[in-house]
Amino acid sequence: MQPNLLAVTALIILSLFNYTNRADIQSINNNVPIKNTYTEVTALRITGETANAYLEKDVASPVVTAFSKGTRLKILNSSEDWYQVTTANGPAWVRKWLATPTPENEVPKKKYVVAYYAENYRGDPLAYTSMQENSNALTALSPFLYQVSSDGNIREKESSFPIYNFINSKGLPFIPIIHNHDPKTGFDKEIIHNILVSPEKRGALVNNILKMLQERDYQGINIDFENLYPEDRAYLNLFMKELWEKLEPNGFLVTMSVPAKTNDYPSSDWIGAHDYGTLSKYVNYMMIMTYDEHNSASSPGPIASIGWVKKVIEYALSQMPPEKILLGIAGYGYDWDLTLNTARTRTFSNTLELARSLAKEKGSSSLDEIIRWDTTALVPHITYIDSNGKAHEVWFENARSLMHKLDLVNQYRLSGIAIWRLGLEDPEIWQQIQEKLR
Repeated sequence: MQPNLLAVTALIILSLFNYTNRADIQSINNNVPIKNTYTEVTALRITGETANAYLEKDVASPVVTAFSKGTRLKILNSSEDWYQVTTANGPAWVRKWLATPTPENEVPKKKYVVAYYAENYRGDPLAYTSMQENSNALTALSPFLYQVSSDGNIREKESSFPIYNFINSKGLPFIPIIHNHDPKTGFDKEIIHNILVSPEKRGALVNNILKMLQERDYQGINIDFENLYPEDRAYLNLFMKELWEKLEPNGFLVTMSVPAKTNDYPSSDWIGAHDYGTLSKYVNYMMIMTYDEHNSASSPGPIASIGWVKKVIEYALSQMPPEKILLGIAGYGYDWDLTLNTARTRTFSNTLELARSLAKEKGSSSLDEIIRWDTTALVPHITYIDSNGKAHEVWFENARSLMHKLDLVNQYRLSGIAIWRLGLEDPEIWQQIQEKLR
């Protein structure tokens, strides 16, 4: 789910475990057992509203980072008044009175993998093929299926039975996305505004979602409302509260995809309506779309530089506990035409084809001269001149750049990842996922 969407989306949501206040639930459905596995580590939980982590055991030393209440951390060492913990920036010290040691089995080991399922056109085989080949690495599927209308009704884009039948045969939960995207005009803020401000239409949408879940025997939903009016922020919070209060007691998973941000900007377009702290109270998982740092409407640059992703995570952790968060992972790239100041989406496979073609033109069998590595952003990129003499920059994601983002998932104790989208990605990411998110 990008601002330009790459067409319609679907999301493979991954884990339906650890429902809030649902410890007694044994399964989401008959095919998906729910149990928790844990790492054998010494850990702590931050109990203060916020806790600075210092480079040395001294509040006068530099602050490495800060953690919000509820954050779980691995303990490396301790002294009379301090715990040394792991952070994304290396070891740091936290004052003991701001933290409480937790049982070793309270730190989740298993990570959940979410992937969005979408087709750029009817019959587009990329997503379905990737789903078939990599279903063993997934924990749920969430296709971009249901479009909202201004009266609170939802309509299915097309039949989901082939996708559902395959996922059901694998024993994976099926979590459809409820969205406000129009294929011709993009994400429609007016439709959502008309619903959110009306108690009757909000109630109708909530009831229609519940009815759909009950009739189809799905395990939950994902809400993907984008490009909203900032002024609708309070109404969006209210809608999610009403949805949660209807679905959660009925045993359905509630998830939400939200745009990435490094701070709260309530009056800003695109991100202002999404109040992380309040919305997180009414979801089981929040998929933070940490991609499109640079996009088709911006200047060239990384899709998700490591520094930017860290800032997004750290802001999110100031608003919600880490177990609520699934980190968005991009599988795609953009190719910017520097003459026309436009950009188009590239899959990993056609980016690789481009690199091979450029290497062949140079008489080289190595791609190292073509694909460069940005040592700051920790992402790959390509520069080239096309057949019309126009300069291009291509920034994309691959298995190497993913590795660093998976490290952040583990270091910050997040619940897992959400991949945009199946079929766009470097095939080698799946091995990385299975190795790092065990």
